[in-house]
Amino acid sequence: MATDALTLPFPRRLKLYLDERFPLSTHAVVVFAFFFSNYFLAERLVHPGNAVLGWRAVVGMVVVLLSFFLLRLFDEFKDYDRDVIAHPDRVVSRGIMPLSQLRIMGWAVVGALGLANAFLGWQVFATYLLVITFTLLMFKEFFIGEWLNRHIILYALTHQLITPLLCLYVYSIAAFQAGGTWHATFWLQLAMGAGTGLGWEMSRKVRMPEDEHPQIDTYSKHFGPMGASVMAYAVLVSGAACASFIGLQAGFPGYAFVLLGLGWMVATAGFLRFWLGPTPKGAKGLDNWAAVLMLLCYIAIAVGAVAGRGIHFTF
Repeated sequence: MATDALTLPFPRRLKLYLDERFPLSTHAVVVFAFFFSNYFLAERLVHPGNAVLGWRAVVGMVVVLLSFFLLRLFDEFKDYDRDVIAHPDRVVSRGIMPLSQLRIMGWAVVGALGLANAFLGWQVFATYLLVITFTLLMFKEFFIGEWLNRHIILYALTHQLITPLLCLYVYSIAAFQAGGTWHATFWLQLAMGAGTGLGWEMSRKVRMPEDEHPQIDTYSKHFGPMGASVMAYAVLVSGAACASFIGLQAGFPGYAFVLLGLGWMVATAGFLRFWLGPTPKGAKGLDNWAAVLMLLCYIAIAVGAVAGRGIHFTF
């Protein structure tokens, strides 16, 4: 089957892979919300007047999108042995997109990331070196992978640090392009990104006992479906609370808080429905409710940060 699959044109196989493992339609929306949340907040905190949006921001958005794609590629290598057994129907498991070609693609992405950041100034380039170094350490599972895989919470905490590092990278693009410096309020943004991201990641790995797979580690295996879902919700809401504090400190208008409240209500309703009647379908859908709150946190911060300022385009 793998040999036959390789006769498909590469663009066709790449599309099959992206549609399955990195659908651009959804990932682009999340990445753009993530980027503009960090970028416009940094602009509001360190630059008076209108927010400046130009080619540097466009390059930064592409870098963030490719960075998440690189994480996806690295996971294919880390999880391959398990995925072949647990998910034999996937494109990579079936040999449609072999690891050898993913490796070439990964090196191409790394090269493109380095080249793109070379045009953004030494401060931005230095900040991205932190991101790519940490990404490579994640790929190697910090050289303690066997131990980390036995401690699912520590595994999640160490890997989730990539989110605040990417937030810091976006901050560097906005803040350092006109001589800005660090603003303490942005610590809350780092905490928001880490909290909502970790809450979403935990919610993805909640299953009812009948749906557990021996090759796939989940939080529900360790803490039960109810315990794992409560943990995911608590972490998620803690991250969302940071978004509210950002709004208060930065003076966001009321409609930004309405968006935050809407996200909180939708996510709470989804989790509450599962707690009142846990089902396999409900467990698998928790990540959708978490994603709604995470996305609305980013959107609320982005729109709140540009409120009353306007955007000055410099293309």
